[in-house]
Formats: sequence, C-alpha cells, structure tokens
Amino acid sequence: MAVDGEGRIVLTDGSKNRVRVRRFDEAWTSMGNWNLVSTAGVAVTGIAVDGDDLVLVAGWFRGELELDGRVLISAGAEDMFFLLLDLDGNVVAFEGLGGPKGERPLRVALDVYGEFRVQGMVDIGRDGRMSLFTLGLGVNGEVLDLNMIDGPDGRPLEIGSGKSDTKIVLDEENPEGLIEGQTDEENPEGLIEGQTDEENPEGI
Repeated sequence: MAVDGEGRIVLTDGSKNRVRVRRFDEAWTSMGNWNLVSTAGVAVTGIAVDGDDLVLVAGWFRGELELDGRVLISAGAEDMFFLLLDLDGNVVAFEGLGGPKGERPLRVALDVYGEFRVQGMVDIGRDGRMSLFTLGLGVNGEVLDLNMIDGPDGRPLEIGSGKSDTKIVLDEENPEGLIEGQTDEENPEGLIEGQTDEENPEGI
C-alpha cells in the first residue's frame, strides 16, 4: 500500500497469475484499477509514490506479462517489471528488465533527490548464489543507474530485456554502471560513441 500527497491510496491484490492494482481517493471512491496477467506467475514486491504523485509498482513475473494489450516477455527464469501511473491513472511506463537467470526487486523507495530507487536480487549463476543490487528509475521508467552491492569479484552484473533497449553492464571498467549516453565527470555532456561536438568533430 502507498499514499500520495493528496491522500489517495494505492493497493494491490491478486493470485498466482494475476495482480490487480487499485487506486482510491481519500473517501475510498475508486479511481481506477489495472490488471496484470501472467502466463506463469506474477507478484508485486513494492509500491512508492514520488513528489509529483507518480506511482511506481514493482514486482517480478515469469513467462509473459500483459497489461491492456501490452506484453512483456521474460528473458530468464524471472524478470522484473515496473509500472508507472500518473495522477490521472494513465500508464506512463510499463517495462520489463531481466537477464538469462533470474531477478527480483525486493523493495522500492525514494532517495534524497526524490527519485525512485529499487533494491533487488540477481541470480549470478554460481551455486545458486544471489547478489544484491540497486537501480534508479526515471519518471519515464528509464534506468538511471545500477549499482552492485555484493557479488563475486571480477564477475560483471548484466541486466537486459528482450522487450527493452536498456542494457547495463557493471564491471571493473564501468564501476558506476553508467549506461550509454549517461554523464559523469569524464563525459559531462553524456556523449555516446560516434556523437560529435566541438572537441570531437568527427565523432570518433
């Protein structure tokens, strides 16, 4: 359950292959509901509301996950899903994120900048070991950053999805988990490979 700045309440309930997300006003009048239907299993693990009353619903699914004709396909045993709803109940983003093994978000919260943070676990494929990670999500459901909390030395964490263009690799050469085009001190303009500027007119 989560409550926004106007006292509106977001609840989830469901069964093995179906999750219902419901929103109510302060008088418990329904403001809409959304049904997430999976072919092999789905569960919600966290809900959060930001300062603009965007609602983030996070969880995991197996197989396919459908919402109003939009379908996500799991790339591995379990993938994460993120559903963003605006103040009027419109779907801002419905995204899946996962690799060949299994990933689960454990909880969601807001950081000191008011951005969504997700803590989760990823199967690193070694004797059933799971490793913790955190990732930041933007207001359009895009991945802002990815950080490994614990894991085997020298083994990169890679998360991608068959239904998403986002793919992040965290290893010794990219310890901050920067995605293509993301800015840091060495690349303050967020230039991607082949992009031109005054110092790089040929895009090399």
